[in-house]
Amino acid sequence: MLLPVSSPLSREDYEQLLTHAANQPDFAYLGSIGNGNNRGSFSGFTACAISTKRVDSGHIQALDTHMLAKEMEGMVQRYETPLPESQAHLTGGWVGFLSYEFGYLKEPRLAPMCPTPRPPLLFAGFYLWAASHNRNTDTYHLWIHPECPEWVCSNLQRWQRAMPLPSKNVAEKTADWRMISPFKARQPAQEFINGVGMVKDYINAGDCYQVNLSQEFQGSYQGQPWIAFQALTEANPTPYSAFLKVDSSSVLSISPERFLEIRGRTVKTSPIKGTRPRGKIPSEDKAYAAELEASEKDRAENLMIVDLLRNDLSVHAAAGSVSVDSLFALETYRNVHHLVSHIRAELAEGASPMQVLFDAFPGGSITGAPKIRAMEIIRELEPHWRGPYCGSVFYRGLDGTLDSNIAIRTMLCDKEEIEGQAQEKGSIRCWGGGGIVADSDPESEYQETLTKVKPLMDFLENLSPSG
Repeated sequence: MLLPVSSPLSREDYEQLLTHAANQPDFAYLGSIGNGNNRGSFSGFTACAISTKRVDSGHIQALDTHMLAKEMEGMVQRYETPLPESQAHLTGGWVGFLSYEFGYLKEPRLAPMCPTPRPPLLFAGFYLWAASHNRNTDTYHLWIHPECPEWVCSNLQRWQRAMPLPSKNVAEKTADWRMISPFKARQPAQEFINGVGMVKDYINAGDCYQVNLSQEFQGSYQGQPWIAFQALTEANPTPYSAFLKVDSSSVLSISPERFLEIRGRTVKTSPIKGTRPRGKIPSEDKAYAAELEASEKDRAENLMIVDLLRNDLSVHAAAGSVSVDSLFALETYRNVHHLVSHIRAELAEGASPMQVLFDAFPGGSITGAPKIRAMEIIRELEPHWRGPYCGSVFYRGLDGTLDSNIAIRTMLCDKEEIEGQAQEKGSIRCWGGGGIVADSDPESEYQETLTKVKPLMDFLENLSPSG
């Protein structure tokens, strides 16, 4: 059996490969740019997929996810190469995303009401190489499968041998991005606030006990979305960020929330429920954090979703193996404090990682509970599709692992196809939401949607000196 090539890289060689790979039409990057806290253990990238899988909207009947999972797992089994833990780095495999609306298409009751977002409901590339940075050891690796096609290997060799590209300072990089028009909310504030009131009416009527309601913001940009993503994750690092190119679109996910992680037979999930802004001075910051930790409403909201996710994991879990490692842990990021809980289970025999992902999707933290009824109410009250927002970016590695995020703090850039255009232009969408419960204050819920995403929107609007 031929073994994969696993070569150490210098940081300079890693950056050289990254610069060239980022120009490919199917470039995929996982993690945050830069070093420091809140970036997680790994970041890495790939391009030049040997195969793709996509599901588009337009169906009126439920999707057979079992067949889809079987096809995708078949590719993994064909090329699977277990990796010793001592060689911790990314391998090839599937890298892609599920749009939130994929959750409608997989449910017979919801499929007829599935909206038609611009991006695919599922898109993934299958890659046979990856370059990655292990932050725990501060080492860089290039991993190449022994059956990686010659044309892909030739690209890698050419990129490595190319003359080093001139380095740019921050100002020079960000000059390649600017907002042509600022973000504007699709809904008037009062319309969103009225929607919160309608959710509370449903809760009081016994239809549900929590619904995640969101609003959409849209602006226009000129330049390279990859530049915007790098700047965002340098300034706002999170462990589950991701950047994907799909057709003429780019997904920029600055997510702090893990959905499912599968290693061996252990599956973990870490829902976020409960948010406060960061304070401007240390005393104010500590006060916000203490307020969040003491909030009965936020703890109750978190607990509801923990119960929902325990049930979701139990579908494929070995009997009695579902457990909660921690409840209501305080986690702090650049712009917000969050309450996070951590749940784990051992998978039953025969459960494949992709099927576990599909069956648990979408994450309960961005639907509400009970999930199906909450999704019906969301469809009734939200005037927009969500697309990658509240979906999931996932990595199904050839080393047997699966990791995925809840794609909150996520933006979608849609490039305009204009012949002869010198520089990319297009629209950029951003969404913000929050969980509504019986004692939610509508005005406070509206402000929470801004707390989560306004710092990111403001950052992009002010990124370029000329913007």
